[in-house]
Amino acid sequence: MERSESIKEIAAALCKAQRAMGAAIKDSNNPFFNSRYADLASIIDAIKEPLSGNGLSYVQVANHISGEVVVETILMHTSGEWILGSLAMKPTKDDPQGVGSCITYARRYGLQAMVGIPADDDDGNAASAAAPPTRESSVRPTAAHGTSGTDSAPTTGVRKITEAQKKLLFVRAKAAGVTEEDLKEYMHVEHLLDIPAEAMTNLLSAIADGTVKKAVSGQDDIPF
Repeated sequence: MERSESIKEIAAALCKAQRAMGAAIKDSNNPFFNSRYADLASIIDAIKEPLSGNGLSYVQVANHISGEVVVETILMHTSGEWILGSLAMKPTKDDPQGVGSCITYARRYGLQAMVGIPADDDDGNAASAAAPPTRESSVRPTAAHGTSGTDSAPTTGVRKITEAQKKLLFVRAKAAGVTEEDLKEYMHVEHLLDIPAEAMTNLLSAIADGTVKKAVSGQDDIPF
């Protein structure tokens, strides 16, 4: 964090603004956790009047540096005092859509952190609650695990992963730069809940060691 030499005025103004801030409305869906969260627009709606009513404003600047998105959030006061915070994130895909989504995500969290509105979709809860996987083989599950090289996983006679396991997959995949579509392509399924439960350990290992990412990007041969 960086700041002006004095923050006496901006600190007092932010204190008043925070007392006036209501909770941001959870009006967006998180399909992985089956939950709702407050998006960037809701965060802005919750803070714009309390901030402006106390002489506060903010600016957010985004840069794309060495494959990372860096968003700077600057909180400013009419006295000339200011506070700056930076948040760096790596997009899951380094294309316009991936970078744009990452900027929005970083802006939301940067703004929440700056003004003190809590996050509603803490992926860390799912990660900390789940036990670490036992590392076995990073080879992609074959037909013996309920998948084939061309067809989706069978929908009958095979025990599928649970919602809790799907959440764990999402958390591990996100950390490794793997998207939901990458997982579905790798496993040849239409939905994550179609993944056979017995393939879970191998899939987690394949995510962790980069096998999934290499396979879907064509950098590696996929064993069938």
